[in-house]
This record gives sequence, C-alpha cells and structure tokens, in this order.
Amino acid sequence: MSRRVKNTRRRNKKRSGGASGASASSSSPKLSRAQKIQRLLGNPRDSGMLELLSKRLLQPPPGILPPPRHVTNTMHLALESRVKMKRAESELNELVRRAEQLHATSFRDRNNLRKCFEANVEAAKQLREAVDMDSLRARACLADMLLNGTAGVRTNVHDKAMRLVSKVDDPDCQGVLAHCHFKDGIKAGPALAARSAAAGSKYGEYVLGLYELQKGKTKEASDYFTLAAAQNYDEAQIALGKIKMQSDPDEALRLFNLAADQGNADAFYSIAELYRRKSNDNPYTPAFMDAMKWYKFAVDANHPYAYDALNRMQFRLQRS
Repeated sequence: MSRRVKNTRRRNKKRSGGASGASASSSSPKLSRAQKIQRLLGNPRDSGMLELLSKRLLQPPPGILPPPRHVTNTMHLALESRVKMKRAESELNELVRRAEQLHATSFRDRNNLRKCFEANVEAAKQLREAVDMDSLRARACLADMLLNGTAGVRTNVHDKAMRLVSKVDDPDCQGVLAHCHFKDGIKAGPALAARSAAAGSKYGEYVLGLYELQKGKTKEASDYFTLAAAQNYDEAQIALGKIKMQSDPDEALRLFNLAADQGNADAFYSIAELYRRKSNDNPYTPAFMDAMKWYKFAVDANHPYAYDALNRMQFRLQRS
C-alpha cells in the first residue's frame, strides 16, 4: 500500500473520530458534583472514601434559617465598633509618632530659638492628648521629657512624671519609673530597669547603664548607653558622649548634637563645655565664641549651671 493511501486513511479516521467525540460530548448529560468526584477517584467504595465524601461534600447542607433581626443588628454594631476602634488606634499611633518626630527635630534649626521652643511645647501638647487617649507610649515619652529637662517644657517635675508611669504594665513606662527610682535611691530600680531593658526599651537600657556607671563599670555602662542611643534617646547620647569626651571628642560632639536636636538642655551645656576645653579658655579662638553661643542656648533652656558659666566666659572676654 502506498504512503499516499495510508495518509488519506489516517486523515479520514481522525475526522470521523473527532465528529463522533463532539456528538458524544454534546449528547452526554451534564455530570453532577458527585459524579465528577467519583470519576476523579475511580471506584473508592472499598476504601470508604466515597461514603466519607458523600457525608462531608456531596450532600447538600441542611436548610439554615437566617438569624433574627436583633442578632443581625448586634453583629453589625459589633463590626462597626471594631472598625472604629482600629481606626482610632491607628490615629492614636500616628499622633504619638508625629509628636515624637517633632520632639526629635525641634531644635534642628537653631537660628530661630523661639520657633524651636514652640515646637517642643507643641510636641508635649500632642503627647498629653495621646495620654488622655490611653497611649502608654505617650505616657513614657511625656514623663521622660518632664523628668530630664527638655527645653520649652516645664522641667524636673519629678512627682508628675512618676504619676504618669506608676502602676503601668508597660516596658517604656517601667524604664522611666526606674529612672525616677535611680534618682531617689530606691532599691527597686535595678530590677525594674532590667525588666524594661529585656523588652528592648531604650529607657530601661539607659537606666541600667546608669547603675553600671555608678558601680564604676564604664565598659558595661557604655554598652547599655550605646543600645539606648541607637534608638535616638537623647539622655543616652549625652551619657555616652561624656564617656567619650576624652578619648574621642569628635564622636562626643556628634552625640551631643544629636541630643541637642531634641532640645536637651544638658546637651547644650555639654557642647559648650567641649568647645571651652578646646579653646583652653583663650578668648581669641573660634572655639571660645562657639562655647559662649552654646552656653547662651543652655541659659535659654534653663540649665542650672549655664548662667554662671556664661558669666565667667564673658568676664574673660572683657579682660582680654
């Protein structure tokens, strides 16, 4: 038989098969869900799989009556309440974030000191609003500002700071409370600071560094201060800068400037002291004039030692 005849027969066979398949598919009834699953499984009667599927999947669910109207209304109200709570929580977190950012950059532009002070006052105002909305994070931040002397905010309000963070089960609040205990010499401070630091709180890490420094362990204290300073905590940046003033004055100045951006009066005073040492009390050096400028910042921020230091600098300048 020739190759041409073979090819012709093969084509005719394909055409007849396709037509019969199409007619069969068009005439075959639509398979039910049970039949489709049974076709996929083959014949699983012996294994009991078909019986299980019949009970779980193939039988239509029994008729379920809709819940009463008052139940439906209650469910809708609960859902709306949950959505409102989530929205309020998001707005609260955004308020605290803005306040912290405003505080962290309040003194970055020092050409207009009045504007800088107003920025810190506004940050404290926003934090108070967040505290009224039960934000624990805002409680810790505001108490820390009151305790440590932030420019533009009423400072050293020890009792008010303690009331904000007392009896609050929050790592940041516990860290600020431990700082209060450190200043008061209360024995519960180290354990409270350790719990706070274990949760990663910058306040607890800083206070642990204070306790280590009190014991004369400078290296351990520096490690704790470094952890807290990495979270842009101004008090830790100042403490770490003071440790590095002799060994690395440039790094100390960088840390002091980071804290000064947040309006910390101790940072202003520390920068002034650094420039004064650099000038060797010589009124004819640029460092001496820089020291006077930073002493003035510290005086405006109500630092307790800045006024006398500035007077001494002015006296030397007049005598030169």
